[in-house]
Amino acid sequence: MTEPQGRVLLLANGRGPGRKLWKKLRARCTALVCVDGGADSARKLGDIPDAVLGDFDSASRAARGAFAGVEWVRLDDQESSDLDKGLGWVAEKGWQDVSVAGALGREPDHALANIGLLMKYRRVLSVTFHDRRQDLFAIEGCWEWQPAGEMRISLLPLFGPCTVTSEGLLYPLRGLKLEMGVKDGLSNRACGSRVRIECQGAPLLVCVERGGGGEPVFAPALAK
Repeated sequence: MTEPQGRVLLLANGRGPGRKLWKKLRARCTALVCVDGGADSARKLGDIPDAVLGDFDSASRAARGAFAGVEWVRLDDQESSDLDKGLGWVAEKGWQDVSVAGALGREPDHALANIGLLMKYRRVLSVTFHDRRQDLFAIEGCWEWQPAGEMRISLLPLFGPCTVTSEGLLYPLRGLKLEMGVKDGLSNRACGSRVRIECQGAPLLVCVERGGGGEPVFAPALAK
């Protein structure tokens, strides 16, 4: 396993990211870590991980054989999900910027629990979830972004009420209080060359739809 430098890609055992997105993520990440059955997804994508983590209850024999020369790190904590253990492991190794693929889309309960991990690790990791069409991450304070054209963006107060002000969106938010079940920022659009989101209160979940071939969007770096 390489020393922590750049961005690490965690591949979980959910629906795979698709080859187009995979190539883009691999170009931006310096290391690949599979979470248990994510090793099978890596094998299908024709890639080789730097390490495989988990209790290995879902990795197939084919994956174990294909990656026999790879570091397999056994993590037996039955009180935590595989992805939770994976994020904890990369944090302990000193990584800060993390992309996660294969963690959304197959089972809604697992997807929601995985998104909740953004809160658990927000002080030590900058985590972005990627599925085939969207990138998801949490922001606190101010976030600025230069979109590649008009792109759909949703701002969801999943982690608690917050007050949001925006620039560069088709439907501007001017000190608007967002709260799940009351008011959200679903399906807005970036309409300029610069988007600025400022939130006060709980962290805000940002969902950017890049489409099938767009470049991935990443969470802001950790505050110094």
